[in-house]
Amino acid sequence: MKKNRALTLLLVLALLLPNLILPASADEDRDNTPVHIVVENTKGVVTKQNLIAAASAAGVCTSAGAWTGKRFTAAINRGATTLADNLFFGCSTLTGISIPEGVTAIGVNAFSVCLSLADISLPDSLITIGTAAFFNCDSLTDVILPNGVTTIGNGAFTYCDSLKSVTVSPSVASIGEGAFAACNALTTIAVDAANDTFTSADGVLLSKDGTALLCYPGGLSGSYTLPETVTDVGDSAFFGCESLTAISMTDNVTALGTHAFYNCKSLTEVALSDNISAIGPSLFSGCRALTELTIPAGVTAIGGNAFYGCDSLVSVVIPDTVTDIGSNVFYGCNSVAIVCDEDSYAYSYCESNSLPRTPPTSTTDPDPTTDPDPDTDPDPDTEPTPVHTYTVTFNSNGGSAVPFQKLTAGAKATRPVAPTKTNAVFDGWYKDSALTSPFAFNTAVANNITLYAKWKPITTYITASGGKVTSRGNADGSITYSFSPSTGNKVLALYVEGVPAPAADSYQTKPGKMCETLVLVCGSATAHKIDNFTDMNQAAWARDAVMYVTDRNLFTGTSSTTFGPSAAMTRGMFITVLSRQYGIDKAKYKTQAFSDCTVDKDYFAEAAAWGQNTRLVTGIGNDSFAPNASITREQMVAIMFRYAGFIGLNTSKRGSLSSYPDAGKVNSYALNAFQWAVAEGLISGSKGRLNPQGTATRAEVSTIIMRFCTKLK
Repeated sequence: MKKNRALTLLLVLALLLPNLILPASADEDRDNTPVHIVVENTKGVVTKQNLIAAASAAGVCTSAGAWTGKRFTAAINRGATTLADNLFFGCSTLTGISIPEGVTAIGVNAFSVCLSLADISLPDSLITIGTAAFFNCDSLTDVILPNGVTTIGNGAFTYCDSLKSVTVSPSVASIGEGAFAACNALTTIAVDAANDTFTSADGVLLSKDGTALLCYPGGLSGSYTLPETVTDVGDSAFFGCESLTAISMTDNVTALGTHAFYNCKSLTEVALSDNISAIGPSLFSGCRALTELTIPAGVTAIGGNAFYGCDSLVSVVIPDTVTDIGSNVFYGCNSVAIVCDEDSYAYSYCESNSLPRTPPTSTTDPDPTTDPDPDTDPDPDTEPTPVHTYTVTFNSNGGSAVPFQKLTAGAKATRPVAPTKTNAVFDGWYKDSALTSPFAFNTAVANNITLYAKWKPITTYITASGGKVTSRGNADGSITYSFSPSTGNKVLALYVEGVPAPAADSYQTKPGKMCETLVLVCGSATAHKIDNFTDMNQAAWARDAVMYVTDRNLFTGTSSTTFGPSAAMTRGMFITVLSRQYGIDKAKYKTQAFSDCTVDKDYFAEAAAWGQNTRLVTGIGNDSFAPNASITREQMVAIMFRYAGFIGLNTSKRGSLSSYPDAGKVNSYALNAFQWAVAEGLISGSKGRLNPQGTATRAEVSTIIMRFCTKLK
């Protein structure tokens, strides 16, 4: 069953699987008869090298560890005690695995994303199942945990879409967060009665004493009422329960875990306990059918991303007891209105974040027929009370000046036009210089006061060549980036989050939007770097493209006087070009991602780490990237296709490959990418052929990059 999981997968990987990188799709299975391999071990540990030795001999993978697409089953030979981390990771053609007695541990990600794995035998000797060990094994249907297993790691069976039942043995003492989350066929989690730590009620996993609800099976549908014994809803307890429509709980519940109802897409009704004190981070994130919610009085904090992506939400009642609201709480909730009192923290939060708000419905309307007491009418002969005036002074903390306001007693200050400040965005007025107490403009002024401006620094990572960039927050929450080319230069190119933008003297974001990365390229209007190259006669046809990419610092020469137009483009060169266009902060990518990419030594190391982190590249297996190998045309097109999606471009167009006689040679992982590239006019073939396994020269890649930048703005 296919799903749109983009947001959900990002969250699960960020929380549970920080090192998980999904590989490119395997080749199509051209032989449906699985082969069988036997995998040895090294001193008891079954390593990736052991697997490659057995699999490559059978044609299941290459000697470098790249899967060939051949379906297979595997048996671990006797003598093994541990299956190493990432052992079969991403092997979508593994259909069955036999693990012998003696194995006590299955490592992190050991079978993660083995999409065809349906037949598995777990030995009685097994003690530990690592984090994400069977993550996204879509073909698993039933799991019986042997009596001996004590620990199941975070996300161990998350997104196993065909998993229908789980039986927890008596020995299991620890089950990690989200271990069985988002399994949309799972209807029951059974627990052996002899287990001292866990129990089950109606298929729902609970702590032995029934006070903690730990996992609600994702295949159950309709409404659910928590048992009266439950006081604590665990982290990710209802994570990805896409058919859950309503939830109710007694006032015995005092705590709701992080991500507890994350991505419950059909959830429309929620009745919360009056005794909870916080709405945790991402609690209802992705609940797209939820339209309204009343937060109980007594709640003091609403965590970040609590309602992220709840795009049907129209009303949230926030009580006066709330004094802390995190970031991005209502991101994507474009129709929501907050119901709160005018003197509440929630009201100030709404003002600072431009959220619509409405007062609560009054329940104490006065009797309009009652006449005022005549004895309280003012005496016309009484001396008038003196009128007091107060001054409200605005300290902009280094921002533009804001005029003071003179007010009569009881009047309310008028919110002034927001000040501006270089390299900062205005973030509200505060009553104290420590910026801890927001000021509510709907309250009457009773004394002279000074209000202090709070600022958020503009944290954009800027790469500027041949000029300088300054930034300034605007009153509407947008940011203007101004460009000052060096003497004799002009703005040649601008990339915002990797997307080409008009080469103007400034760039303004949408209100409330801050750029993460910005690349400015300034250069001479008359002199070009290509003029220094003496070898362009080899590829005169590519002169405009080479001028384009070198003027914009996407490519450099192979020396000060040569470009190397006929030289093959390497994998390291290509990912470096994309990283320059995106404008990565190299300081963030100093962790070595591949064994053959050494940080602070190889020019491509940070770019390769960025590519792995963003899932643009996955390497060739065996912890290698092969940066000095020539990049094939299909590798290049596949990476560009992923990059276009990464920077938010529309990649839905598809063109026909029927006119190319070698279209059948395109591997399945690159098929959509080639169809997209043909539709967008990025490639036109080489001598009438796609030549997917052929290499590309630096001149050819320059041409494709120029087309990409100019066509896909």
